[in-house]
Amino acid sequence: MGKHKPEDIRSIAITAHGGAGKTSLTEAMLFNNGDTTRLGSIEGGNTVSDFTSEEQKRQISINNSLVTMERNDKVLYVLDTPGYADFIGDMRSSMRVADSTAIVVSGLHGVEVQTGKAWEFAEEFKSPLMFYVSKLGRENSDFDRTVGQIQEELSDKAIPLFLCFSVIIDYSLTFYFAGSIENILAHEFSPTLVFAVKHNMVLPYLSLTVLFYYVMGYIILKLLKDEDIYPIGVLIILLMSVTHVLGGLSWLVLKETYSNMIFMLSMTSVIVALSVFGYEVLKKN
Repeated sequence: MGKHKPEDIRSIAITAHGGAGKTSLTEAMLFNNGDTTRLGSIEGGNTVSDFTSEEQKRQISINNSLVTMERNDKVLYVLDTPGYADFIGDMRSSMRVADSTAIVVSGLHGVEVQTGKAWEFAEEFKSPLMFYVSKLGRENSDFDRTVGQIQEELSDKAIPLFLCFSVIIDYSLTFYFAGSIENILAHEFSPTLVFAVKHNMVLPYLSLTVLFYYVMGYIILKLLKDEDIYPIGVLIILLMSVTHVLGGLSWLVLKETYSNMIFMLSMTSVIVALSVFGYEVLKKN
């Protein structure tokens, strides 16, 4: 018998139109998980999942490829599927057996023919689904345009999701430098965090905090996109991010004045963000 229980095993089929970046995403996942020591490339012909000579020669995926990743005693099986119409049977068969599906959509080219086919198969198999927008570092790549195409052509239920890294950094630094729950309760000046620690609600608290900053940031920038005060919205989001990182670093100082200053700066950025949001809502109504 295997050492892993069924509930500790997951599988995901990575699908897309040819050239959207499925294999590159798989390669990045392996590298970031520590399974490989270098990041392979399609052009270099040295990716893990495109290992046949024909795939390396043509620089496309021809066959389904299975890679395995382990993390925190969990196992993830990733099925890297072909993206060209000639091999659509392989894509469909992988999606049929996988627990879930990720559709990679190029930020340059948006929704393409095989993107739509992958969506149809996901609907057919009732597969849990996420979209991954790739190539955002390329010139002329556009995240909002791509998300708009997904919502218009595939599903209006698709919503963009960002990780609020500044909040994650803040609390990671807090728990790292504090060293113990007792230190947090003794020195932390954020009443909400102290309450969460006292009542053993740290994970729900952190999740809600990340969600709050994501929603506020996205809505504000979306509302202000075509407004003259758009740069102010960007500055507000940057201010909120910077204050969170400074808040985490306050544990290196452990001085009440510094902590109070950072806490007030953080609260000010939240109040300003809410004010701008409220103003824009009232103006549009």
